[in-house]
Amino acid sequence: MDGTGGIQNFCNTIAGVWTNKQQAQSDPTGYVWSYIQWDLLGDSRLKSKQWYKNDGKIYRERCFNAYEDDRGNVILDIHKLDWTPIGHSLKWQPVKSGEWYLSGDYVYEGTDVFYEGRLTKNNYFSWDRGFKNGKLTYGSTKGAFKFDRL
Repeated sequence: MDGTGGIQNFCNTIAGVWTNKQQAQSDPTGYVWSYIQWDLLGDSRLKSKQWYKNDGKIYRERCFNAYEDDRGNVILDIHKLDWTPIGHSLKWQPVKSGEWYLSGDYVYEGTDVFYEGRLTKNNYFSWDRGFKNGKLTYGSTKGAFKFDRL
């Protein structure tokens, strides 16, 4: 391990409330104004929730067990709110001090899910897309949501 990663560093970096207000205001037809909040639950557990500015209703919530593999990557095992595993994980790779990258895909309940991300102290880019029978069912074809820390 070269000191660029660490599970505690990752958790402290991602924890907090993020918004894409600037992106949504500069391109309102391309991006809805939304928020994502990551909470530390202790024992390397996290919870995320996402909501839109216009109605405040949470549209996605997940729980995660986090651990670090032998290469310094932080693995987030994805769970439903009742801690039932969904059978998939996200692998965040440290690329330099305080910066993390994410990319991959999986199939969940018949939906092909593709995701990408980048995380720094003040910026969080997230681009996930779900396709069912070749048709986009969620996410953006335009590009990543660019969140800033509140």
